Parts: sequence; structure tokens; C-alpha cells
Amino acid sequence: MRKHVKKLQWHTSYGKIEVIEQTLYRPNRRTLRPFSLSAGVTHHYYSFPLQRILVDFGAEEVFNRVHDKLKEHYGISLPKSAPRTIILRHAVQIETIQEDQRGHLEAPSESACDFGNGWQYGTHRQN
Repeated sequence: MRKHVKKLQWHTSYGKIEVIEQTLYRPNRRTLRPFSLSAGVTHHYYSFPLQRILVDFGAEEVFNRVHDKLKEHYGISLPKSAPRTIILRHAVQIETIQEDQRGHLEAPSESACDFGNGWQYGTHRQN
């Protein structure tokens, strides 16, 4: 097993972080990166708090203004395409979750409900 060093960088809400990490080369296997594994980051990774900030800004502004708003509020800059890529990835995940939930819901049924002050008829969903 041979030892090498590689630069690892990722983005957080505090800015870009760069470290030089030791890697272990294993013949006929993937290179082992112990720091990356223990820290739970990969090269050019965006932290979850930063992703949340980008999605929140994206809900309020158009993509090209998110970059400026991030610079204004947090003093950090990202590649111009990063906010759009991250926001769209989250939108796809949300859409997938909503489609799954729609498939599990049954049609509403009419029934009587007692709210303590008499009977009231309404619509509710049965699980």
C-alpha cells in the first residue's frame, strides 16, 4: 500500500474549505481516503446547511440572483452554476416524494364526525 496526498475541497456556509489529505493507494482497488470517509465529505461537496440556504434563496429569487444574495448575506461565492444545480436537484427530490405520497393516498370518504357539540358531516381521509 502506497501513500499519496491529494487536495480535498468542499463548500460550507462559512466558505470554501481546503485540506491536504493523505490517501492510500491499494493495487487493484479504489484509492482509500480515510479523512474523506470519516468527515463524510467528497471533493467539491456542498454542506447540507449551505444547500438549505441555497434552496431558501432559490424559493425567493431567480437563479441568477441567488449567487448575489449569497455573497451579500454570507460573504461567500460559489461557481455560478452551483445554486441552480443544487436547487433543481432538491426540486426533483421533492417532486419524487410528492408522487410517492400521492400514490399511497386513498380517495376521501364521507362520514359523520362527532366534535363534542353535535354531529357534523365532513370529508376525511382514511389511512
